[in-house]
Amino acid sequence: MKKMFVFFAVFFSISMAFAQQVVNLGDYIKPGMKDHTAAFKKAFSVKGVKQVNIPSGYYALSDTIEICGKVVGSGDVKLDMKNPDKDIFHLSPAWNFSISGITFLGGRNQLVLENNNTDQTFIRIENCYFRQAKGYALKFGEKTFSSRIVIDKCHFIENMQVMWIKSDLASLSNSWISTNRKMHDKAVIENYGVLHIENVLGVPRVEKVPLKQVTQRWVDNHGTLFCRGVRFGGEGGGFTIVRNYTKAKKTYPITPNCITLMDCQLYCAQQPAIDFFDIPNRVSVVRCRGLVDAWLFRFRDSVNNKDWNKFTKNHISIKVDDVNPYRQTLLPEFLKSCYTGPECKISPAKK
Repeated sequence: MKKMFVFFAVFFSISMAFAQQVVNLGDYIKPGMKDHTAAFKKAFSVKGVKQVNIPSGYYALSDTIEICGKVVGSGDVKLDMKNPDKDIFHLSPAWNFSISGITFLGGRNQLVLENNNTDQTFIRIENCYFRQAKGYALKFGEKTFSSRIVIDKCHFIENMQVMWIKSDLASLSNSWISTNRKMHDKAVIENYGVLHIENVLGVPRVEKVPLKQVTQRWVDNHGTLFCRGVRFGGEGGGFTIVRNYTKAKKTYPITPNCITLMDCQLYCAQQPAIDFFDIPNRVSVVRCRGLVDAWLFRFRDSVNNKDWNKFTKNHISIKVDDVNPYRQTLLPEFLKSCYTGPECKISPAKK
C-alpha cells in the first residue's frame, strides 16, 4: 500500500508539472481590471510554465513583463504599455523562443530578447504588429550572436526604430514597415550580424526638411546585408537605403562582409542609395529599379583618406548589374580596379 501511495504521488506530481507547462492568461484576469500587469506577471511566473496563451482582448500594462519560451496570442490581442519609458516584454536568457499573434502598442522597446551568446538559439517571431515604440520594436542583446532569428509576416508601424540585431543569421520576410517621421539621424534597422531582408514593403515617412538635408536611412550596416524583393519606397522622396560602416576583412580565414541589393525598388531622391563610411569586401546591386534623381553610391572622406595599396585588388569587389538609369556613380580612384558595371566617373586621388 505504501509503495502504491508513493507511485501515485510521483505520478500526480509529474502530471501537474506537465499540465503547468501551458498556462492560460485568462485564468488570471479579473472582471473590471484596468491594469493587467499583475495578471501577466502571475501567469508567466507559474512554476514549470513553458507556454502562455493570451486570449483575445485589450490589456493595459504599466511595467515590463518577464516572459517564457513561447507566447501565443489567440484572436485580436492588444498589449498597450502606458509607461513610455518601460519595455513591454523581456526574456533572458532567450534560447528556444517563439511568439505569434500579438499587437504591441507604445512603450520604449517592445520585445527585448537576450542571452550570453548561447549556442543553438532559435527565435521565431510571426504574425505580430508593432506600433509606435519610443525606442525599438525589436531589440536583441549585444551578446545574442549564436542565434537563428526568423521574423515573418509582421507589421511595423511608426516605431522610432524597428530593430537592433546581432545574429549569426537573421531573416525579416513578408512584412510591412511604415517609418516614423520623427526619426532623426537614425536607421530603421541597425544590423551588426548577418541579415536577410526579403519581400518586405517599406513606406518612408520623411522628416520635414529639404530632401538634401534628410538624415534618415533604412539600414545602418555593421555586418553583412542581403536584400531581395524589397520595396524601399519613395513617399516623401524616400531616403538612403544603406549607410555602411562595416570594414573589409583581410585576415585569414576571411568571412567577407557584404552588401547585396537584388530585385529591389530603390527610391532615395537626392540621397545616395548606399552611403559608405567604410568599404566591405563585396558590394552587388542587381536588377534594381528606382533611383530617380539619386546617386547610387557616395564615398565619405573617411574612406578616401585611407591607404588601401594592393588590398583592394585582392579583397574588394563592387559589381553593378542594373539597367535602370541613375545619376553617374562617382568612384574614388583606388576602387577603379575593383568595379564592374556601367560606365562611371572616377574621382581623382586625394593628396
